[in-house]
Amino acid sequence: MTITSLAGRNFSQIAKVFLKKEGSHGIVARNVNVLSPLKITCLFTLPVGTAKGKWDVVVKNSDGKTGGKDGAFSVR
Repeated sequence: MTITSLAGRNFSQIAKVFLKKEGSHGIVARNVNVLSPLKITCLFTLPVGTAKGKWDVVVKNSDGKTGGKDGAFSVR
């Protein structure tokens, strides 16, 4: 699954992106490309058996600060 326009603010050039869902292991994005402090693109490989439903999207900057949006990613 490719996210082509993850919008936010204050993204650092070395930001990490991941999905989280209570009761499931987090999924770390690959090919994270911080296009600007306001936009990121990235790629998620969903393992076989990934829990269906809404997942939270979280961005962690190189300074350790995080932000995200609850339920912003759906697995069907």
